[in-house]
Amino acid sequence: LAVTLSCVVPLIILLFWKRLRLCAAIALCFLLLAVGYRHTYALPAQQLSGQNDTIEGQVLEMPTYERMYLVKITRSAYLPSGSRVMLRCPDEQSPYVGDTIVAQVEWLPTKDNQSQYTSNQVFACAFPEDGEDSLRVTQSAVQRVGVLKRVRTALVSVVRSALPTRESGILSALCFGEKTLVTAQDSEAFQGSGLSHLLVVSGLHLSIMALSIRRLLRRLGKYPCLILTLCSIWLFAFFVGTGPSILRAATMLSLWVVGCLLFRQGDGLNALGLAAILLLAFNPYTLWDVGFQLSFAATLGVLVLARRLMPQRKAADDLPWHRRLWRWVRDALTATAVACVSAMLFSLPIACYRFGGFPLTSLP
Repeated sequence: LAVTLSCVVPLIILLFWKRLRLCAAIALCFLLLAVGYRHTYALPAQQLSGQNDTIEGQVLEMPTYERMYLVKITRSAYLPSGSRVMLRCPDEQSPYVGDTIVAQVEWLPTKDNQSQYTSNQVFACAFPEDGEDSLRVTQSAVQRVGVLKRVRTALVSVVRSALPTRESGILSALCFGEKTLVTAQDSEAFQGSGLSHLLVVSGLHLSIMALSIRRLLRRLGKYPCLILTLCSIWLFAFFVGTGPSILRAATMLSLWVVGCLLFRQGDGLNALGLAAILLLAFNPYTLWDVGFQLSFAATLGVLVLARRLMPQRKAADDLPWHRRLWRWVRDALTATAVACVSAMLFSLPIACYRFGGFPLTSLP
């Protein structure tokens, strides 16, 4: 009911207030919805703190931080079946996706700064009790790993065998979004220089890939080129992992491609609003994900400010070739700087709140 109302209310608002942008109405409604979810589910989870329980569940995702596995509960004394929790497994235990875990645990609520848990509909963490029999792992008879997952794993293995550990970790994060191989020292260095977004496959990578494929396939004709570009967008999105920033970029790029197919010029703000509708209707908790907040804030800044800050220049076809070349280089550098400044102004408050500061070294 809440998800349905969150989709219907913005449309009703637009019927009576046509000048209101779609993304503004969506942001307001989903903000209220996410706050309601947080008070409905997060606050009762505080009552589990310190309780002991015997749980059984299935591993859904591998850990990206401190060996915390995402587990779907099938049996618990306190939580209903289907609930998602983060379970910490010791170093000697290495379960995989699909494995069954039986553990005697102590419940602790998630912290307010663990937004990656909240965005995965997780509001409680489980820590196994001391003892060898406190956690048992039963391997799944059939490992259901998709074709894209197997290809991604094979490519990461090739990179790891061809390069040293440090370089292979950075390259795997840049190309495939595999951040688990990046060392803590390199991660802190990227974050301190303001370049941590490069270690996450995002809209930047997806846009470069889509525009490159369209340029390479343009000789096939308009419709085959655009259709293959649209397929490649979602193929790459599922290949690197469907994070909020990837889904936002894939949705907006798909609308751009569909607009080209239908001879319609898309509206950036409405495309951004539609991307928010799809992501938050599927999982309203995504609003608390820092990647979602930074991605949408940066894109909103580019859409709102970049065009206004970019100087308008008249056509200069009668200029000499070297003057035209210099003007093209100058406009390219100006557009890049304007886009960076626009994105930074909108994402700066969120970055300061989430990370406790802003690295001045990222300005140059």
